[in-house]
Amino acid sequence: MLVISPHLDDAVLGLGQHMTDNPGGTCVTVFAGAPDPYPKLIDRPHDDRCGFDEDDDVVAIRRDEDQRALDQIGWKARHLGFLDCQYHIAERPRKFRGELIDALLGEWEGTGRPGGIWAPLAISHPDHTYVRDVAAQVCRVAGVPLVVWAEPGYRSRFLTEAENLIGIRTDGWLVEEVVWPMEKLRALLAYESQLHGITAAALADALTYECYGKWRLT
Repeated sequence: MLVISPHLDDAVLGLGQHMTDNPGGTCVTVFAGAPDPYPKLIDRPHDDRCGFDEDDDVVAIRRDEDQRALDQIGWKARHLGFLDCQYHIAERPRKFRGELIDALLGEWEGTGRPGGIWAPLAISHPDHTYVRDVAAQVCRVAGVPLVVWAEPGYRSRFLTEAENLIGIRTDGWLVEEVVWPMEKLRALLAYESQLHGITAAALADALTYECYGKWRLT
């Protein structure tokens, strides 16, 4: 199983129970690169909410957290060096997409060409939308299906729109209750810094249900 995560916590937050039930997969985090130099903390709202100081190597700390979380559920962590949107002053260059497609195709090859690739549905965050669209391109090239999961924190919005999503964007949804989430909870606790930036609603959703479905590649 190959999961493409935008940031260093997204996959476990949204899909950690399913990953726990299917150990031995690889989670590739796209936006796991550190800017040099970092912009001021005041210009990094997420890092600020998570309690980092100006001299912290934020990405190194977050990579360590991600490694501990994935070790907890028996998954391999792979970290790419692309920068997330809070570190971008200008728009991403056009060549960025091609480089990311090549990198993800390499990861797919390196993990033994699994029969599908997982990515976030991208209900709101622009980094998530970017990763989903690139993952769709990778799936077209590789000739494998794309499976998307609904991110926690949007439960009411997702459930009210589910009927529209079915048949328009996906080939159907599985909504699975997280019955005994202790392994997922322990993995989430490894993201010590990020717990300050994750909303209570998102955490409640993450420990209650997981939704995923096959994306229609056009």
